[in-house]
Amino acid sequence: MARTQGGAIAGGELYLGTNGSPSTFYAVDALTGRVNFKEPLPGHDVIWAVVVGSDNYVYIGGTNTGYLLRYKPDEKVLENLGTNPSNKWIWDLDASPDGRIYGSTYAPGAGKAFVYDIASASFTDLGVVQPGQDYVRGGGVSGRYFYAGTGTTAHLFRYDREHGEKTEIPLPITGSATSISNIWGYGGKLFVAYGTSLLVLDELTYRVIRQIDWLSASAFDGMLSPPSPYNGTLIYYRNKKTSALWTYDLSSDETAPAEPDLALPGHSWRAANWMRITEGPKAGRHVLIVLTNEIERILYDPIERTVEVLQTDVRPGGIDVQSLETGPDGNLYMGGYQGAMSVYDTSAGQFAVQEKEPHQIEGIGFLNGKAYFGLYGGAVICEYDPMKPFRMGDNPFVAYEIEDEQSRPFTFAAGGGKLFIGTIPGYGQLGGALTVYDPAAGTWNVHRHVVSNQSVIGLAYRDGLVYGGTSIWGGLGTPPSETEARLFVWDVAKAARTAELKPEVPGFISPQMIGELSFGPDGLLWGIMWGRAEGADSTCALFAMDPLTRIVVKSRVITEGDRGSTWRPFFMRWGGDGMLYTTIGRRLLVFDPRTLDSRMLTDKPVNLMTLGPDGSVYYTQGAQLIKLPVRK
Repeated sequence: MARTQGGAIAGGELYLGTNGSPSTFYAVDALTGRVNFKEPLPGHDVIWAVVVGSDNYVYIGGTNTGYLLRYKPDEKVLENLGTNPSNKWIWDLDASPDGRIYGSTYAPGAGKAFVYDIASASFTDLGVVQPGQDYVRGGGVSGRYFYAGTGTTAHLFRYDREHGEKTEIPLPITGSATSISNIWGYGGKLFVAYGTSLLVLDELTYRVIRQIDWLSASAFDGMLSPPSPYNGTLIYYRNKKTSALWTYDLSSDETAPAEPDLALPGHSWRAANWMRITEGPKAGRHVLIVLTNEIERILYDPIERTVEVLQTDVRPGGIDVQSLETGPDGNLYMGGYQGAMSVYDTSAGQFAVQEKEPHQIEGIGFLNGKAYFGLYGGAVICEYDPMKPFRMGDNPFVAYEIEDEQSRPFTFAAGGGKLFIGTIPGYGQLGGALTVYDPAAGTWNVHRHVVSNQSVIGLAYRDGLVYGGTSIWGGLGTPPSETEARLFVWDVAKAARTAELKPEVPGFISPQMIGELSFGPDGLLWGIMWGRAEGADSTCALFAMDPLTRIVVKSRVITEGDRGSTWRPFFMRWGGDGMLYTTIGRRLLVFDPRTLDSRMLTDKPVNLMTLGPDGSVYYTQGAQLIKLPVRK
């Protein structure tokens, strides 16, 4: 099933961009689900920002190009208005009634906002909203003001839309490690969302009227409806805890289930708006239309108090592959960017499983015939039994949620009957963790800061010891505090780190990433580093270390290629031909481990790679899985 991250509803249509490579923009009839218009968006893989302007045209912003796009429903034309002057990643768009579109953007240390004037077809850069903050994650327009919220440290700013004066609005969450994700103004109140928590403010005084925490029984899922046309004091939302339809009353400041209790799909809302039906037995009646992240349509009739859940004719397209591993059964296990999971049967040459869930899988590990998926957001670990039918919630099911501010499980290793997981911390945090799962004992033990303020991105196991490699980078929104990555040794029985060192490679000065790690057939510990070398600030090194003396006995410095992600390890796989296949420098290179001579297998960048049971090389390009058959 197709997915979306952003949308808008107006004029009897749903407007959205699908997750994919590339994303596709759709205009969909809100009542029938029929596709009225679609067009691919080259260069975009996710569309978060969609809004309908005062001219009734649809404005769209993506995450890679900085383009502001406009769709004209009356002409069925999609046009490019140019590149915004702030940043390439557009998180949010908001429209004002006087013909302006306000954009919220992301860039490291320089989250900015911009405004597009429809009449003059001109952009204005509003500048960095809060110095040092990466994200202007969400905005909103209410009255004479545009509001901009930052992350990963929360601040709320108010811009006078006529005079340009900028004022910070103090909040209970100001300065805390969170991101303001959306802002609405209804009935003299300002609603400030941070994740699935909500602040309700008096819009004149900014006094806090109510704070709804994400753990509370009335927590919402991040999206609010406009007030009801039948009762202007009621706003609707999906209760995150129960997935029921709830209301917030503007006059009484009370939240309550809609009566009678109305069950909703357990999928996040991406847009909600009221629409007047013009035909049929309900002609003249207003219904609430909701677009979910699964591109479902929810129709709520407040007169009959009924909910209908309907599909659309939007069809899924290929999405970027986010993770790739070969299982002990010889099949390939894959996770998609923003969601989905597939299993490719290498013997049959076809997919055996293709599912829309679970959420974004960063890394995959295996133990005792089971697959373990590390999910982005809370570092959730799901267990999957390939011998049983797929049924999300049962197989796979959530086996554990790694807490202690962890977010992305990028690396796994297994040995001694245990599973080892390396993680990246959450937004605005430093300090990853090594998690040890012992199925025999039924225990999960989380060890944060094995190397202080560094993330764990490479793991290998041998004889009761775990060898780990780190990245100096933590979660987005915070700079590294350390200058060099480290290799560490963890004694499993003692549950303690017993060594921490920097692999010494001639010509290589300062590693900032060490990983992946792998024991070769020669008994040496092999690894890949990225960092600074003599005469070059971006260099990789392949090394082989004696695990007893911890001395590097052979190495090769590679100046070509790129670092790419600061979290994803450089993959290493040993072929049956004795060769070492890698993604060093985000290129597909195969090395002779005796001479360290190498050969490049493709001239395209490669982030993910694995080997099939027959020695064939599999790698990904966007949404494509590519096979290089074993050489005869």
